[in-house]
Parts: sequence; C-alpha cells; structure tokens
Amino acid sequence: MDIETPLRELGPVDSRALAETVLAQENDAWHEELHRQESYDVHKQTESIVMVFTELDDWPNITVKKEPGWDRLADAAVPVMHGIIGRFY
Repeated sequence: MDIETPLRELGPVDSRALAETVLAQENDAWHEELHRQESYDVHKQTESIVMVFTELDDWPNITVKKEPGWDRLADAAVPVMHGIIGRFY
C-alpha cells in the first residue's frame, strides 16, 4: 500500500504499561467484538480487543463509538497516543 507520504521515525515510545495491560486481559476479551472478523476478509483470521470503531454506513457522516475494550485499555493506551501525537504538533 502506498500512503504517498514519507514515514517518520517516532523514536522510543514507552508502551510498557499498555503492553502489560493488554497481556493481562482475559482470553474472552479477544472474542467479545467480532464485527471486524466477520465483515472484513483481511481480519477473518485475527483477534482484536477493539477500543473504538468507525461506522462508515452513512459516509461522509461517520460515527465513531467506544467499544468494549475502551474501558479496560484506555487508561494505559491514551497516554501512549497523546505522547505520539504530541511529537507532531
């Protein structure tokens, strides 16, 4: 896939807390939201803990909603996201 933009090096990202939180999830968490696996061929053989999902059915009026993984992972994931985004703005 050509995203038509050069890649940027992020540098070190402290993701330890997020990794520990993900690894501590119960096995059922990986199967609680199967929409991606059932709807998209590229995800049929994957497992995901979904935090947010975008509905595109009413494009260009999209809906972004929090999914079950948000409550369990957000405290560890959001600081990582903000740390990455903060490097570019």
